[in-house]
Amino acid sequence: MKDLDHLKLPRAGETSSRFTKEQALAAQKFHQTLPGYSVTRLVELPALAKELGVKDIFVKDEASRFGLNSFKGLGGSYCLFHLLSEKYGWSGKVESFAQLKDQIASLEEKPKIISATDGNHGRGLAWICHLLGLRCEILMPAGSSEERQENIRKLGADCRRTDGNYDETVHEAERFALENDWLLVQDTALPGFEKVARFIMHGYLTMALETVER
Repeated sequence: MKDLDHLKLPRAGETSSRFTKEQALAAQKFHQTLPGYSVTRLVELPALAKELGVKDIFVKDEASRFGLNSFKGLGGSYCLFHLLSEKYGWSGKVESFAQLKDQIASLEEKPKIISATDGNHGRGLAWICHLLGLRCEILMPAGSSEERQENIRKLGADCRRTDGNYDETVHEAERFALENDWLLVQDTALPGFEKVARFIMHGYLTMALETVER
């Protein structure tokens, strides 16, 4: 039997070393420098809370986040910030969106970005690549809607459907990235790319921090 210790939840009162307050603060610090950043609202649902017999229920409404109708821009932007900082040795020197954009503009050859998606992750990644002036290609599985493809194309990314399902499309993006030296910004923890997915998840911590700071 495989070791499943990594799947165990921490005991009550403990926190995971993979997701800390410090990481949340770092993500929020970067996100606050993004064009259009604002704290999304918490919507109270008193009727549902009463029905379930709890004190309060709140829903974090991410529809207004960066005009993307989704929270996914948080993960892709923060991950790309980290990947580029590591690739070019900018860690500790570049801390904001404006600094990141300036450094990218100074490169003779700009990195190219690829990912697979069934919708919102690809849209969020296309958005940040557009803002940074980076070429971005998004692969979508067979059967994906034309509307979702168009939403991504409107943000300046190349977007095409593959002949495979979601998992096959993810591996196609992985193969392309490895063979062509593109950056894979994938929210699936592929072997050898686990830190990419972790950076994306760290980006989502901004939502948690906004919630507790409300």
